[in-house]
Amino acid sequence: MNITRTITSIPHKYWKLVRETFRAMALYLNCRFIFMTATMPLIFSEEDSEIYELAKAKRKYFEEFNRISIDAERLHSKMTIEDFKVFLADEIYRYEEDDFLIVLNTIKTSIDVFSFIKEEFEEEAEIYYLSTNIIPKERLDRIKNIKLSKNRKIIVSTQMIEAGVDIDIDRVYRDFGPMDSINQTAGRCNREWGDKKGIVTLVNLVNENHHDKSFASYIYDSILMEETKSALKDKVMIEEKEILQLGESYYRGLKAHGNDESEGLLNYIRELRYKEAFEYKEDKNKQTFELIEQDFKTVDVFIEVDDEASKVLEEYRNIKQIKNRFERKRQLNKQKKDFYKYVLSLPEQAVKKHIEIDEKEITIISREMVCSTYDEDTGFIRELEKDYFI
Repeated sequence: MNITRTITSIPHKYWKLVRETFRAMALYLNCRFIFMTATMPLIFSEEDSEIYELAKAKRKYFEEFNRISIDAERLHSKMTIEDFKVFLADEIYRYEEDDFLIVLNTIKTSIDVFSFIKEEFEEEAEIYYLSTNIIPKERLDRIKNIKLSKNRKIIVSTQMIEAGVDIDIDRVYRDFGPMDSINQTAGRCNREWGDKKGIVTLVNLVNENHHDKSFASYIYDSILMEETKSALKDKVMIEEKEILQLGESYYRGLKAHGNDESEGLLNYIRELRYKEAFEYKEDKNKQTFELIEQDFKTVDVFIEVDDEASKVLEEYRNIKQIKNRFERKRQLNKQKKDFYKYVLSLPEQAVKKHIEIDEKEITIISREMVCSTYDEDTGFIRELEKDYFI
């Protein structure tokens, strides 16, 4: 079984649960697991022979890397979005030959900064916007264009850029986030080891309209942020060879926060009380087991953006008319890849502003509605009053 990006997305409170489950699968079901990630969490222990590294000289390899430096000096002071725009403009003018990647924590801040960059620098560079607010087909097209283009590029993105996006950028600017996310973002900087060293600049952006609350706190667990701050304490300039050690320090800090929730779930599982495991109660608050947690309900929406989308939608509707349910399911699975190129998972509250949600089938935004619901640059049009929409 190949576990790729998913392993780093597992909340630390479920580490023991995952470890015990995987150990049982390996022991009783003869499964083998291969974890492939640059930021391996401490779910398993190398010292206790629970896991072993395929790259035997891992530390030696990390010590040889000298592609980037991480500038953490600005993490120690707060910066508003307006201040950040001024800072970015100065940097873009100063490093006039470099490509830029700017990574924000929320849809709202990413669209705000993108709009500013596009207005100020559209004639100086190719401007791209990437986030889960854009349909998958368009995201893939933009990433392909970024990789092929020889012109100067400025890319504004949310943290979706972390998940294995193979692009190579000279300078990266990222709003504060967990240590593993910082590391993943840094992986887009000087990826192909160019002639000059890449620079990753970290900033601490705050919402001046919400008591200077950091935008990172809308997205990430406070424990993640606490341990990241601890790992980066007193750091100003971080060299690439230090990243492995900092990551290990960060994960040790997370591991020290205990396994109470995993223990509770494991007790139910050992007693075969699976229904109760998925309705596990802690501190009298009902909690559902989720690997990726969010505090708002989402809905899948098909966006009929072009002629190709219309053809895919027509085919989908024809398949839904097939009476034989086994054949219908087979045809839907066959079409799934093409269909979901046009599907966004969006906050239910945001979708309701535009259209009634279909409770039985997938919600569809028709070709006639696209002009008022989907922007060609920034995707689905929201009333961006909620900063936590990611």
